[in-house]
Amino acid sequence: ISSGLLETVAQDYIEALRHSEARFRTIFEATDLGIALVDGEGRIVEGNPALQRMLGYRQAELVDQKFTVFLFPEDASRCQGVFQQLLHGERDSYQGEKKYISKDGRHGWSRLHVSLLRGAKVEDHLAICMIEDITEQKRAEKEIRTYQEQLRSVASELSLTEERERRRLATDLHDHVGQILALAQIKLGAIRE
Repeated sequence: ISSGLLETVAQDYIEALRHSEARFRTIFEATDLGIALVDGEGRIVEGNPALQRMLGYRQAELVDQKFTVFLFPEDASRCQGVFQQLLHGERDSYQGEKKYISKDGRHGWSRLHVSLLRGAKVEDHLAICMIEDITEQKRAEKEIRTYQEQLRSVASELSLTEERERRRLATDLHDHVGQILALAQIKLGAIRE
């Protein structure tokens, strides 16, 4: 193979890598999903702008943080175990809904999708975490459940009120008719005498 041909192939390969990197960078930075690249120790290597907005941290503050820092304690230990399963090849991916804590202490909900990007060595493995903020969806679901409970309560109260009103009407009618009949019987008795 001539050196000119080898140089042309190398330049084509480098140009293809540049295009690939540019596409990845565009997707990484433009998406509304939070994306984090996490190393084998569970530390964030890079987080995209959507993740930074979601958690309230700048890139420099996210890098080298353990991903479990942003999760509620009950979720953090479970996620750490699943992360280890990913690293050891026991799972290919993981997904679930998790509560997170932002920099300002605000609590939110996320839908998390984690997949492993295998490197040449175990130390080179990276996890790609895609995080969708579903806080508003969870809030709306809670409101709907509250409204449904209120509706059931109102329906139950309406049924009880209807039943009480039926009894009252029945009692009133019965007593009224009973009084009229008693009075009629007294008058009939008086007429007979």
